[in-house]
Amino acid sequence: MVILNSKSFFIILVFLLFQNSFGQVVFRKIPDYKIRTSDNLFFDITETRSIISLNGSWDVYPANDKNAPKVTVGVPSIFEGNGEFIFEKSFKLTPKQVSSNTFKLFILGLNYIADISINNIIIYRHSGGEYPIEVDLPRDI
Repeated sequence: MVILNSKSFFIILVFLLFQNSFGQVVFRKIPDYKIRTSDNLFFDITETRSIISLNGSWDVYPANDKNAPKVTVGVPSIFEGNGEFIFEKSFKLTPKQVSSNTFKLFILGLNYIADISINNIIIYRHSGGEYPIEVDLPRDI
């Protein structure tokens, strides 16, 4: 039987509280996930429409520390733990693509509250829990 005095109990209690509050967040890739773009009806693919997949490597860092080192995370993925994070991915479009096409952003799954931005302009605020999401992208951003 272990007997703790009040000082030892307080130290253990503080340790447990800080361990839970500042625990490490763990990202895990979804095993064997592949987007099935062959389903033309689901993605509404035609001769004039195509998909630019944003799956793959994204840079992630804590929202409250823009100078923190960025970690590369595979998307789609899941994470365990608490925190607010910035997910970043760069991609380029040619001037011809921008002038001759309209763009929509489709998000097949997003369980958390999120601000979605392109070129530092918020284009959608997601309240969490609802998916899929479809957002029309304006040409001027």
